Amino acid sequence: MRQVGTALMIANKINKNCNNKYSYVFTRNVKAKKSYNEIEFSSIRGGKLAGEHTVIFLGNNESIELTHTAYSRSIYIEGALRAAEFIINKKNGLYSMDDI
Repeated sequence: MRQVGTALMIANKINKNCNNKYSYVFTRNVKAKKSYNEIEFSSIRGGKLAGEHTVIFLGNNESIELTHTAYSRSIYIEGALRAAEFIINKKNGLYSMDDI
């Protein structure tokens, strides 16, 4: 199984629910012309913030934003421990965090 980051995981779920009609653009070029069938990614790292992910749905005259903010990396450790507890007695197979 290919490892993916949180942003890509969110985009994959959105795209799946939209019949995979979107392509992905990994850029920070703010002047590039955008297409309506693209999901664009941008990454900013810095400070003591452990992680923040925002999904922005832009319309002509409005936007909707969903944001998840992690203030500590301990939440990632908690997720890893839950995954370990889940998998310990499972049969061989392919599992993802969706199974937990």
